[in-house]
Amino acid sequence: MSYHHPLPRTLSVARILLFVRFALGVLSYVLTLALLDGMSRSEADLDYGMTKGVLAFLLLLGTAMAVFDYYVAATVKRGGRRAQTFARTAAGLGFAGVLLNLVLGRWLNAVVALALAVAVVLLVERAPSREWFEVTQRGAKYTGG
Repeated sequence: MSYHHPLPRTLSVARILLFVRFALGVLSYVLTLALLDGMSRSEADLDYGMTKGVLAFLLLLGTAMAVFDYYVAATVKRGGRRAQTFARTAAGLGFAGVLLNLVLGRWLNAVVALALAVAVVLLVERAPSREWFEVTQRGAKYTGG
């Protein structure tokens, strides 16, 4: 017998923040990749202090992290330990996004990424979120009303 366990507000807000992070990340990294395509090797080296290939790799890495944010936000409602692990991983990857923005010299983006990362970590690790993940784990006993 399955029970419906509504998503706690903490995770609802975390989901929204992950969708926001996805949108900002894809917009930022994909636009920069498009600009990079029109740059010469020397322009990329002058503007970013790294080769065009390294820069493209970092931008693709950032885009992949943003896509992971989307996946987690879209699937966290399934609940259970796997969803909790993915939510924690996405929260942690937010700090990697901060470092990536610092490496790329995007200070404002780094500050926004830091604020979002901290908010997502705090929301995912709040007691209602942790309890919800536990209750939604397959085989867990339902104790709520």
